[in-house]
Order: sequence, then C-alpha cells, then structure tokens
Amino acid sequence: MEKDKAEYVTRDFSAVDQHVVELAKRERILTWRLFIDNLKRLGLPLILIACALAILLIALGVFIWIIKQEKIKEVDKIVRVPKVEIERVIEQVKVDKVIEVPKYFPLYLNIADPALYEKIKNILLQGDGKITEKKLREIQQLIQSQPSQSLNRQPSVQPSVTTGENMSEPNQNEIKNTNRIAKERLRSNNVSIKGKALSFLLKWENTNDLDLHVQRPDRKIINYSIPYLPGKFGGRLDVDKNVSNYTRQPIENINFVEAMAGEYGVGVSIHNDRTSNRNGHTNFEILVYEGGILRRVHSDKISHRITQKNSLKKILTYTHNTSSSGMDIQN
Repeated sequence: MEKDKAEYVTRDFSAVDQHVVELAKRERILTWRLFIDNLKRLGLPLILIACALAILLIALGVFIWIIKQEKIKEVDKIVRVPKVEIERVIEQVKVDKVIEVPKYFPLYLNIADPALYEKIKNILLQGDGKITEKKLREIQQLIQSQPSQSLNRQPSVQPSVTTGENMSEPNQNEIKNTNRIAKERLRSNNVSIKGKALSFLLKWENTNDLDLHVQRPDRKIINYSIPYLPGKFGGRLDVDKNVSNYTRQPIENINFVEAMAGEYGVGVSIHNDRTSNRNGHTNFEILVYEGGILRRVHSDKISHRITQKNSLKKILTYTHNTSSSGMDIQN
C-alpha cells in the first residue's frame, strides 16, 4: 500500500501572475504614450486643415451673399425722385420715370391776389394730388407771369422814427439809405440779423469809440463789459468797433436769437474821443430790427465832454412782442 501512495507537490505561481500583470500595465502605458506622441505629430497639420476649412466656409458664405445682393439689384426697379421743398414741406414723390427738378422756387405765403392763391392750389390738387415735374413747372410759369404787386414779396413796414434834441427827422429816402448802409457794414463784419428775433444796431461816422448798452425786460444788461448773456433769451454783442483798428464806418450790434417779451432799454456811451474837439458831439443812429425787418430808427447825438465815467446816455425804450416777427428775404 505504501508503494501505491501518490505524492502531490504544490507550487506557488503568484509571483509569475504578478509579473504578467505588471507587463500588461507597462504595455498599456507604452501604448498610451505612443498615442499621445502620434497626436503631437499630427496636431499642427490638423489645426491647419481646420483653419483652411473655416476660411473656405467663410469665403463660400460671402460669395453666396454677393450673389444675392446682385440679384436684389437686378430685381429692384424702384425709382426715387429728389426731394422738393414747397412751403417748407419736403415730400418724396414716385413717378414712372426718373426726373430731376433743377432748382427750387419760392411759393410765397403772403400772396395779395386770392385768385392767384386759388390757381396754385388747384394745380397742386390736380389728378391724384401728387407733386410732379409738370405741376412744378406750371406753378413756376404762373408765378413768373404775375406782376410784382400780386406776390407781396416783402411786407411793407414803415419803421417808427424818433430823434433826440435839436435833431432833424430823416425822410423815407434817408431811412432806406441808413438801413442799406447798416446792412452793408454788418455783412462786412460777417454778422447777420436774418432770422434773429431782435437786433439793436448802433451806427456812427467817425473814429470815436461809442458803446451800445441794451437792458432786457428782466433788467440784465448787455454791453462791452458783459458781451454775452446765456440762456434761451440770451443776447450777444456781435460787433464792437473802434476799440482798436479805427474806422470811420463803425457799428455795434447786439442780437437776440430769441427775445423775451417786454420793454428793452437802449443807451449809448462814448469811451474815447479821437476828434480832439472837446466841445463837439458825435451823431449816431440806433436801428431796431425784429426778424430782420427794420422797426425803429432813432437819430441822436452825444457830447464829447462826457467820455469815460458817467457817459451813459439813455436813448430810448422799445417794447417787443414775441408774436411780432418777420423775415427780411432780401437780406
């Protein structure tokens, strides 16, 4: 029986198994590193390919957009006519062909002849009521064929005339000449009173330095020392001549783009007498304009003995109504 006994020997292979596991791990690590190295080698080419595809897509989108725009231009047949201003109303009209209105023409609001006004109205309302080149030419010819009395291009306004002591009152021709000279001097000094609510102008004929003073209804004063008042009803001294660079054709002018209603006070002072005649005086005119239209003319004189301090001479008062305004279309 002892010869038949089998002998079993147990062997431990755990170390071999562990070695196999470590080899597998090492193989996976090597495989992953190899994959990463391959990605690094292919990364730059892939980026370049992606950029090229993006540029290609953008170019394709732009090309499609241009084609659509060209098609829109081919389909779009809308005709647009330049804007024409009639009675300050701008209207765009569409006609069956492109027309050009070569110039503007005035359509006067102050038409003395009611029949002429009705004729213009009927022309504008003809047909569908739209403004066309034919209607504009017809109105142009109608206005040009009328006598000047029917158009009343400028309101006939006779300014009030006042004078100082021992001053003769100017006639209408002298007033027109004074107004013309005043506007010429304004233009030569690059100053305009057109469209201004209220303007006070001082005019004289020697090299003395006269100063204009205007007091608003709220008692604030504009003169050479305060040449500007801010605010909606602020005023400005635009011209102050003969302070230096003396001239024998001087003016001073104070403009109000918008003016408060009420009574304005006007004064004149003499700062320097350059005539060497202490017993003499300087004649001057004050012109008051509303909306560029002459409303008041005052002729006066100031003595050379009251130069410098206490030389202010109160000349006149002028009441302004905000509803009274005009436009000097010949200015």
